[in-house]
Amino acid sequence: MSAQISNLIIAEKLKLISNMLDLDGSSIWQRKAYDKASELVMNLDAPASSISNFKDYSGIGSATSKAIDQIIKTGTCDVLDNLRDKHPNAEKAFGLTSVSGVGVKKAISLYTQGITNLQELSDACDSGKISNNQIIRGVKLALKSRGRLPINEVLPIIEPMLDLIMSQPEVSKAEFCGSVRRGRETIKDVDIIVVSTDRKKTSKLFSTFGDQLIDGDDKSRVMVPIDSTTSVQFDLLFSEASSFGSSLAYFTGSKEHNISMRQRAQSQGLTLNEHGFASSQNGLRFGGETEEGIYSKLNLPWCPPELREGSELKTKIPNLITRGDITGDFHTHSSWSADARDTIESMAIRAASRGIKYLGLTDHTEIQYGWKPDKIDERRAECDRASEKSGIRVLAACETGVNKDGTLDWPDEYLSKMDYVIASIHKSHSADPVTRLISAARHPMVKIIGHPTGMIMGRRDIPEDDWSRLFKVCAAEGVLLEINGARLDLPVNLIKMAKDLGCKFVLNSDAHSVDQFVWQNYAVTLARRSEITKSDLGVPALIT
Repeated sequence: MSAQISNLIIAEKLKLISNMLDLDGSSIWQRKAYDKASELVMNLDAPASSISNFKDYSGIGSATSKAIDQIIKTGTCDVLDNLRDKHPNAEKAFGLTSVSGVGVKKAISLYTQGITNLQELSDACDSGKISNNQIIRGVKLALKSRGRLPINEVLPIIEPMLDLIMSQPEVSKAEFCGSVRRGRETIKDVDIIVVSTDRKKTSKLFSTFGDQLIDGDDKSRVMVPIDSTTSVQFDLLFSEASSFGSSLAYFTGSKEHNISMRQRAQSQGLTLNEHGFASSQNGLRFGGETEEGIYSKLNLPWCPPELREGSELKTKIPNLITRGDITGDFHTHSSWSADARDTIESMAIRAASRGIKYLGLTDHTEIQYGWKPDKIDERRAECDRASEKSGIRVLAACETGVNKDGTLDWPDEYLSKMDYVIASIHKSHSADPVTRLISAARHPMVKIIGHPTGMIMGRRDIPEDDWSRLFKVCAAEGVLLEINGARLDLPVNLIKMAKDLGCKFVLNSDAHSVDQFVWQNYAVTLARRSEITKSDLGVPALIT
């Protein structure tokens, strides 16, 4: 198992201890000790098993150090075993935090009522035992989406595995396929196509990524843990170099796209499958080495994987946006927001290392996040220092909440001191969101509508509303719509609608720490799936 996954599982178990200590009525300081230990292990650059003494780290005491050592050696520890014995179903109950409206405290409350899984929670909602509308909606959504995980939860775990496979001398080609390659918002399983001169050696390496289920000549399968309670099926599919392109195309899909490709081949007297073309007359096989060759043989331009949904075969490919087209990230948070971790300077230095030239620091204005208006000048000075230190332009902006009546969280006298303002809904998402956001979009200081629908994949669905009303106003007012990589919001169908109505977009990470800038990549993927080109971006309006 890879070091990254091992550290993740250890960190999750330490977090579980903290949650179960809460259930046990332990002191807040004892719980915080395990929370700190969990965060430490999660952010280690080296395998936890390589650390000789965790007590050398600040804030790690004897009890937490002992727990970490025991988990590394045995997969569990005395304190966790004791808590599991006292509360045998609590661990399952904490899985209910995947439901919108259920936090740790609510999960504990539900556990004491005998509710320990999604179906029991759903039954309690149906019987009227639970009347919270957010939980009622959330549990139905969780049941509907069960088995599929958001792409931005899976890719950070599996991408290093592909890199490791590709680095092996016996491997000449390796690439994701399936829904991962197409950039689908949710993933059920993961597939990699590999060309290797030593399949047994490659399969042995692959087996270290999780629990192995299949070890065959043509395919290997493991269950890779995403966290301590969730795993994803991961298949390694071997291919010959001569058919790598056709295998990649075949296993990338979609099913409908493949059917249309085969039908087009049949119209030319050919068959097409994962091994390449074959003549229907003599059965001779050919032309499977590259994807480009497959499409060219069918008199089609190569189709980017993100556009291979549905049965339509595209004869003209738009010049889709790429990661290299993105010069700025205009929705990020620093330690000025209570829910963020890193300083403005740290954020700027990491952004610069990613090639970002313009960094918008948009810390929250709502009172619960801790940034008070009397600190505006102090924060701007910090942004200026970060610009000098990092060599990029750091913009002192903010993300303000949109209230139920459409007013903004901060008054104009404070917002006017910002380089720009993002307006977002952070509470009561189902309360007439479009009308509220229209009011915000018409505010002269608002330049971006942040994560417009408020959706959170698998936890909060898109409120039913006429979103075209908002898009028409944004187009008329020149207000940018955000494609938010952290939340995968806007979804593809609404991006396409907004584009047709004349809207411009900005692709942001919504990073709350330096390691979350990667979330901008998911915004790019959403944009590509929506056929967004560079001309559809409105970023320059923020930096002129």
